Amino acid sequence: MGVGKTADARSIIFYLRAKGYKTKYVWFKSLHILVFGGDYLPLTWKRILDLAQMFLNLKIIREVGEVKQKLSLLCESPKYQIEGDLNVSIIVPTHNEAGFLPRLFWSIQQQTYTNIEVIVADYISTDETKTLAKRYGAKVLNIEESGISLASHIAAMHSQGDIIIRTDADAYFPPTLIERVVNVFKQRNQVKVICAGHAYYDGDIFLNMMAHLYDKYWRRVWAVSGFFLPIKRDAYFGVMGFDPHQSYGEDWKLGYRIYKIFGSPSFYKDLNIVVFVSSRLIQTTGLTRYLLGVGKWSTYTRNQRLNRIILQ
Repeated sequence: MGVGKTADARSIIFYLRAKGYKTKYVWFKSLHILVFGGDYLPLTWKRILDLAQMFLNLKIIREVGEVKQKLSLLCESPKYQIEGDLNVSIIVPTHNEAGFLPRLFWSIQQQTYTNIEVIVADYISTDETKTLAKRYGAKVLNIEESGISLASHIAAMHSQGDIIIRTDADAYFPPTLIERVVNVFKQRNQVKVICAGHAYYDGDIFLNMMAHLYDKYWRRVWAVSGFFLPIKRDAYFGVMGFDPHQSYGEDWKLGYRIYKIFGSPSFYKDLNIVVFVSSRLIQTTGLTRYLLGVGKWSTYTRNQRLNRIILQ
């Protein structure tokens, strides 16, 4: 049975009845799939139960210490510079990001690893984004169509790096960040993608604790994050890169394709590799939905699940 790009409630009900669900469960299950995408209700309760258990056995104290250690990287200062043999391309899709770019570019200039090119793929900005990018020495691409995935893929096509790093304009890199990434790829040949930790430079200890717990316990192996996504060039183009037609969730989709082709050993999680970002996404989606894992970013997973179950 096939439907269009998104499945509606009637299609879901028809599918569930065909699968043999009893009538009294069909409406609940349909609502569950539409709202939570099937997997998000168990994940929500898992987060609540995990937090309760951490408080009961005082494990939360150790987690707080790890968060504070992460935040100390904001005060890290560069002590040396090296020029390695691997080229690194940092690609930044932008749309009206003039307020954030100076912080990102300054942090890139402070990196201990210097063999870096920066490509800004700007789609229809009306502020000083492109002017600022050129001032900091970045290569600027003018994208005539709106879309973060399209801009990211075009930037990757214009890159020269052995390692491609997709990042967001509101990111901040600790000085040894790129050096740590390069060392992982050099020391672990099977690794295609690095899953880094993240923290909020404008967030309090509570928000940063939630970010830490997500990275450490709740993040799927393929759920890579677009705010900092280091990937080997051959792996990126081996799975055809970002889907230029994807409006959101392009990072998860790319990660999932890599997972299906190369398997879980191609992912390497290192929470000592930390990138700082702003909390603007939380401000957009709301704190409660962010904490429970059913925020704006679940929309992609929900729609993909709807399509998958209907097309089976």
